[in-house]
Amino acid sequence: MSYRSIAVLADAAGHAASRLRIAATLAAHSGAVLDGAFVKPRFMPPLAVGGAEHVPPTTLQALADAHDGLVAREAETAKAAFDAALNAAGARGEWTMLEDDGDQTFVSLARCADLVVYPKDEPAELPLPPADLAAAAATPILLIPKTPHDTGPGRRVLVAWNASPEAASALRGAWPLLEAADVVEVLMVDPGPEVEAFIGKAMVRRGVKARIAVDRSSDAGAGEIIRRHAEDLTADLVVMGLYGHSRLRELVLGGASASMLKQEIFPLLVAS
Repeated sequence: MSYRSIAVLADAAGHAASRLRIAATLAAHSGAVLDGAFVKPRFMPPLAVGGAEHVPPTTLQALADAHDGLVAREAETAKAAFDAALNAAGARGEWTMLEDDGDQTFVSLARCADLVVYPKDEPAELPLPPADLAAAAATPILLIPKTPHDTGPGRRVLVAWNASPEAASALRGAWPLLEAADVVEVLMVDPGPEVEAFIGKAMVRRGVKARIAVDRSSDAGAGEIIRRHAEDLTADLVVMGLYGHSRLRELVLGGASASMLKQEIFPLLVAS
């Protein structure tokens, strides 16, 4: 099993080069085509900002032209980084500019990919927050923090398994990485015996030599347990489902999804 189509968000951010390098390396190893997508930010005229006074048409046009010029330069920078990543990895790729309703068009692109490589940034800096993209695309999303591990994700992998549909979707998206990993640990928090047996069989049948870890901690939340095990493993990737409980409940009470999305240490492969 391997990826055949990978999509990556390309932008002009200083840390985008590492994300593009990781995506291109995955594409090269899998024989996949890498779609690099630049989402053009919308021009927000001053009139759209609450209570702003009327702006003369000439000023408005000048602001729009300045915005377009900035976006064009950012797109050029992003494409140069994308091309450099492809060349360095020896991968095949296609470049696309998403202009009108670019965030929703990116969702459409993501739905046709086997894997999406996406920044693990603050939501305000992205076309869509990571959790929203995972929910809308129904595609596994590899979230890369601003300072990823030098070797890239996938050598030492922690799978957070609770047998939920979301965790199952993340696992299916992670198989190509798990099959090539050096170390895999499957973490379960107080599972039933049949849950432990089933996931163990799945790993064996894929040829993955996984260590099964059962944690029955009663003094920590699931997010803290996952983080602790990932640190002990020196993991460079955590595989998990997002919002297996009500998302509203997690946002109000806290939970593994919210906790792991906030931390900037580990790349995450998630699905919703």
